[in-house]
Amino acid sequence: MELAELEQRLQEFWAVKQGRVKIPLAVGLLLRNKMVETRSDPKASWQRQRSVTQRYQITTEGKRFLTEAVASDSRIQ
Repeated sequence: MELAELEQRLQEFWAVKQGRVKIPLAVGLLLRNKMVETRSDPKASWQRQRSVTQRYQITTEGKRFLTEAVASDSRIQ
């Protein structure tokens, strides 16, 4: 996803709405921790007259982290 797409999809999340989380900073942190990676796909969009900006994709390590977090959160303690 492109940064603008991430911002649009997360705009209703309470922490983003209250200004506590800045999506570009969060994406930068995820990149540094190797939870997401940049994609170097074609520069043209499937939508006419639009070029593609930097895109991000979750890594295997990021998926593993999320899966483990959901599994441990749903356990009865």
